[in-house]
Amino acid sequence: MQNSNNKMKISVSGIKRLLICAVSVVLLAALVMGILVAINAYRNSGKGIRNVTVLKSEHFTLTLPMYTYYYRSMGEGADYDLVAMALSEQMALYEAALADNNSLSQERKTVLEAQLQSIEEAAEEMEVSCDEYLAVTYGRGVKISDIRSLLTMTALADQKYEMIWESIAVSENEMADYCKENEEAFLYCDYLFYVFSVPLTKDMNEDEQDQLIAQYEAYANRLAESKDVQTFLDMVVEYEEQFVKEEDENASFTENDIASIRKSVKYERMPYSEYTEGNAIVKEINQWLYSTDRTVGDHMVNPYTKPENNIATFGVYYMTRPLYTNTDLTHTFYDIQLLFSKYTESAAESGIKQAEALYKKNPNETTLQELAKQYGGGLCRNVACTNALDDALYTWLKEERASGDVLVYKSSDGWHMACYKQAGIPECYAQAKAILEKEAYDAQMGTYRKAHAVTVTPNSYYDLPELNYGWLMI
Repeated sequence: MQNSNNKMKISVSGIKRLLICAVSVVLLAALVMGILVAINAYRNSGKGIRNVTVLKSEHFTLTLPMYTYYYRSMGEGADYDLVAMALSEQMALYEAALADNNSLSQERKTVLEAQLQSIEEAAEEMEVSCDEYLAVTYGRGVKISDIRSLLTMTALADQKYEMIWESIAVSENEMADYCKENEEAFLYCDYLFYVFSVPLTKDMNEDEQDQLIAQYEAYANRLAESKDVQTFLDMVVEYEEQFVKEEDENASFTENDIASIRKSVKYERMPYSEYTEGNAIVKEINQWLYSTDRTVGDHMVNPYTKPENNIATFGVYYMTRPLYTNTDLTHTFYDIQLLFSKYTESAAESGIKQAEALYKKNPNETTLQELAKQYGGGLCRNVACTNALDDALYTWLKEERASGDVLVYKSSDGWHMACYKQAGIPECYAQAKAILEKEAYDAQMGTYRKAHAVTVTPNSYYDLPELNYGWLMI
């Protein structure tokens, strides 16, 4: 009986110890869980980054949440240091604006409020709080107050930037003097360029490769000897048709195919400043292009062959305008634009045609300015007519234009309406003007940087806060 009671006491005490241990484990697990929840909540709140200073000037402190918003607004892949440099530049402009007692215009205030409202509306549309929307879009810890402070600073900086450029004036005499002192910088030559690529394959023997290379060299020499530009373009189309039909004898060419082939012929405008640049082959080509002996119709075939690597090409150069000083007049026109990113293609086309109809009803500059505000775009001054422009715009400007002429065209970024205003200054003057204006701007910014120091905290912006997708899982 004694032993039985002892066993019962031991058993009861053992149970008590087990219960105590179990409770302790539960309490410890709850404590650990609580710590983890607290850590996660702290991370999600972004409080750890809110006091991190990235850049600092006399009147503005740019924190990591502000940097994060700015960086991610540009899209991932931007260079962290270049973004910091851009923000530093804007902060110097901001301080200069404050020092000059500049205040933000009402128009810019309206734009700023619209940007902030669009963020709040996006959050409402997703049925989440503004903080949750910003956490998943830009990163944990980014608040609407950060964005307001940053956008206010950058808006005043942008306004100061425009004020500086508007204050810079370069006279035609200054442009003429610069062109005279730097004559070589404004020398060009124009030419057509087309490449024949020989379709060598690994299974060809040496004789077969040599035969095919000789065949394509003959093609190149025949093209080079074209009597004029039109013959050159027609012959390229002829060759392209031949090459395609060698692959598929039933292939046919539409007018669009032919137009596309013509566009593939490169029209090059080579500045003399690039004369000595490049490798030995490039230098040899440039020496030919920039020879004072060149005349319209001169041609050269440049072979590059490495049959052992299945490579063989023949570049054909055809001179259309020998060495000249670029005195062609530039063009000034309005360009009204609707981006595909904001509209569907059909809506953008419809919108730009409505803009055209409005202008034709009231053909004056005030209408164009109002359309630019409504749709986007503005006045483009002293634009050179080069093949860097959209094809339709380039062709339009190449023809003689009169004030009020209108072109509606589709570009890679959306639909545009161009409205011609007037011919501008010579292209060499426009280039000189841009160079002299940039020198004046850089000098002014150098003064601002010295007067309004911006300090950066090293390594403060390389580790951006994570995007918080937690609320999406609910």
